[in-house]
Amino acid sequence: MSRFATLDLPGFPYRASLMAAAALAALAVDFASKEVVVALDPQTLLFNVSERDVFGLGTGAILLAGFGSLLMCVLPLRPIAIAAGVALGGALGNLTSRHWWEHRGGSPDFIPFADGSTGNVADLFIAFGAFTMLLATVAWLVSTLVVARRR
Repeated sequence: MSRFATLDLPGFPYRASLMAAAALAALAVDFASKEVVVALDPQTLLFNVSERDVFGLGTGAILLAGFGSLLMCVLPLRPIAIAAGVALGGALGNLTSRHWWEHRGGSPDFIPFADGSTGNVADLFIAFGAFTMLLATVAWLVSTLVVARRR
């Protein structure tokens, strides 16, 4: 057990609750932003007309994202749990909006990116959450190894 002494399993329910709250908040912000933009109908508004399922990976991708987010909550850092929730909320936002605006072609994209593509707030949440999870996990691993070497 000393090898995994930094894992905080008793704190898992708390971090899982943080993840769920962050996911719901991200989902609400994403959905609200899409509702406002669709109502304003700007020139940059496009609807994702992809014939593939979520991210081209199939519907199981959302289940995989949810499981991965819960798995990240085993690590003892709250920022990892929150970042996992933000990424999950973005993924759920894109999935939900594909069905909500199905009659118009799918998920509304309205943020022009530098590479010429267009995205939405959910895409930003997914990227931010994934990057933050990666950064915080690497920081946790490094600090765990430093502490282990000092012992």
